[in-house]
Amino acid sequence: MSLSNKDLLETFLKNQELYGDLPGTIKSKRIILSTFIKRLDEQGKHLFDVTKTDVENWLMTMSEKKVSTKAGRLQAGKVLFDYFLEDDLVKKNPFKESSEKMNKANNKRILRPILSIGDVIKIIKAAKNPRNRAIIMTFYKTGMRANELAQLNLDNIYWNERRIRIPKRKGGSPGDVYFDEECERSLKLWVSIRTSKGDEALFTTVLGERLKYPMIAIIVKEASIDSGVGKDTNDPSEAITPHVFRYAFTTHLAGNRCHPKVIQMLRGDADASMLDRYTQFTPEQVRLEYLRAIPKLGI
Repeated sequence: MSLSNKDLLETFLKNQELYGDLPGTIKSKRIILSTFIKRLDEQGKHLFDVTKTDVENWLMTMSEKKVSTKAGRLQAGKVLFDYFLEDDLVKKNPFKESSEKMNKANNKRILRPILSIGDVIKIIKAAKNPRNRAIIMTFYKTGMRANELAQLNLDNIYWNERRIRIPKRKGGSPGDVYFDEECERSLKLWVSIRTSKGDEALFTTVLGERLKYPMIAIIVKEASIDSGVGKDTNDPSEAITPHVFRYAFTTHLAGNRCHPKVIQMLRGDADASMLDRYTQFTPEQVRLEYLRAIPKLGI
């Protein structure tokens, strides 16, 4: 006999907690998914029988309730059904199908792939060498853009503070991002074997030259395909690119209740409103809030 929808949700949440989700993330997923399950129970429908139509109808009924953003709802549902897929309990992920359908219907704003923490772990583990692993880990742990990573030099890393100084962010000004002990281990391993022909670039090719964006994008794409998470496609709604990790960084920090202003500062975004001028954080406060909220991958 199949478990009830509620029991399946609790089993899933315990699994997520086991794999490193913080209490805030678990709470957020429970709130979002409980509303979905309540609707299913009212209709007498089991989770294993859900279709993309059920997902779309649910999203439409919640449009005015502001329980979470549409992306947050899709992410929570996608992770739940990815969990079911791994255990062969369902054949398809209706949340993924729904997201793809919305992408095609909305050409103005593409909903990029949503990575769960489990997806991130798989992709990093699939990276072919320490350099590629450090690149992907850095994307996820810092949220920096691909062109920002490409311009980094060795002296941009302040190891004692676990801080990276990006020489030129969007808009032309420098900016700081932070990293945790997991990212530090990956970076130090790469630096210990890095080859160079006098170039101070942090990430280099096998010939010792600075690694540039086209190759960085290929590294991310190949690891995502090898992991089974990504597809061999150029469709922006399905392809795993460096920007997808920036999106994952943002959504996962937000899911762990990181202050929106801190996320904005770490991303290097321009001020979103006049109110931002009155919400000030010291670098140390930003660092501590980041370390509190960034997910631990256990790798």
